[in-house]
Amino acid sequence: MAVRRMYSLPALKGFLRSSWCLFSSTCKKVTACIASILCISSAPALAEDPLEGFRPLGRLVSVGEHKLHIHCTGKGSPTVLLEAGIGGNHLDWILAQPIIAQQTRVCSYDRAGYGWSERGPKPRLASSISAELQMLVRRAGLEGPFVLVGHSFGGLLSIYFAAKYADEVVGLVLVDSMHHDQYDVFAEEGIKVASEPSRAVIYSGRDLLTYGIPPAYQDMAYELATTDKTRSFMFNELRNMKSTMSEVRPVNLRGLPVRLIIHGRREWDKIYKDGRMERVWRTLQTDLQKTHRGAPIILAADAGHQIPLDAPKLVAQVVSDVVAVARRSRPEAYGNE
Repeated sequence: MAVRRMYSLPALKGFLRSSWCLFSSTCKKVTACIASILCISSAPALAEDPLEGFRPLGRLVSVGEHKLHIHCTGKGSPTVLLEAGIGGNHLDWILAQPIIAQQTRVCSYDRAGYGWSERGPKPRLASSISAELQMLVRRAGLEGPFVLVGHSFGGLLSIYFAAKYADEVVGLVLVDSMHHDQYDVFAEEGIKVASEPSRAVIYSGRDLLTYGIPPAYQDMAYELATTDKTRSFMFNELRNMKSTMSEVRPVNLRGLPVRLIIHGRREWDKIYKDGRMERVWRTLQTDLQKTHRGAPIILAADAGHQIPLDAPKLVAQVVSDVVAVARRSRPEAYGNE
């Protein structure tokens, strides 16, 4: 049975591209979407560069022994930093970024191994990823303060960055963010997730990998998402997910302005027909709200998990609200911006 017949594209992409996307039993059945790690390591090198003919939207900046791709638009302060989810890259923000850029400077980037960025050191943990991002903004000449916007796994990374570099961060937007206790809660509710994704990685079709991307960018999006380095680094982030969660769990953001955006379209009912997955996800988001001192929750009513692509105007609106709060808190620092 073809993948697109099993689930709608938005539902399946949200499912696969989130941090708990590898279901042990389901993956064995959907063989068209999965290959073993042995297959990856033994695959012959491509004779041609599949990215030949494409150009990055931004620039490559050295962060030590490797370079990261960053794409900045707009003017003003604070600068908004966009952090994509597992398997994602700067193109996940292709619809939201131009809207945010009307209000202030905004930068999307590719973590090591993803998009146009080069391979970096492993393991991939919140601590190492955040250190690289901090070095990236410094070497790219970006002056703080910053507002962090994190989608799914990017939410965990943004929480860690905001706590680690608290003096540089003035706001945080969590877009259908993962929860640091997600694996444990899912297990308690009988939702099967692969806690040790060491046997397989996902190979998905073009329609799935380019969902929501404007047609002009779909060819590039597909090629970027299917490189060996992207699959390798997605795998490593998944393998080290529990360690990342442990790093994020004890953080305290000390009153930082936070907003949560959650999806409203119950696409995961197609996976768990009793509604448990959607119910547990809402419970986890409510707990994040409590953790962050009653941060407002904004419902993206018609969006699935891929909120940056399903509801870019709403994302931009919420980010604009946090930017405004930051400017009101320090009017002397922002002038008339």
